[in-house]
Amino acid sequence: MAKTYRKEDFEKLMAKVIKIDNRVKMYLEDASYEKWSRVHATVNRGRVMTSNIEECINGYLVEARQLHIIQFLEEVIVLFGSWNSKNREIASYTKETLGKRFEKLLIINASKCSKMQITINQLHWQTLMKFL
Repeated sequence: MAKTYRKEDFEKLMAKVIKIDNRVKMYLEDASYEKWSRVHATVNRGRVMTSNIEECINGYLVEARQLHIIQFLEEVIVLFGSWNSKNREIASYTKETLGKRFEKLLIINASKCSKMQITINQLHWQTLMKFL
């Protein structure tokens, strides 16, 4: 119900709730629909992320969960690497800017990342924040 965008959908779901237990409807009304329902929100929630990133990651890693931990982590690295590569390529064709505040953050983070040092041995790998 919280994620419905149309009042008709919200009302259909609320009707199902009433059939199960009317006390739940009363509780939700007391909490005020405006505070938790997108369709009743008094503010623009256009920037609210509608997809759950955890569900997305879990969906990709269902089969990898059967692997040993090192192999699982390698799968995670490959997944994130491919996503980052794809997103970086898409972003390289974008002509729009993020705004001064976010551009500054990106510059600062890029600078910090270039100073990170990675050490690897047979048992584990580690990222260190050392200034070279």
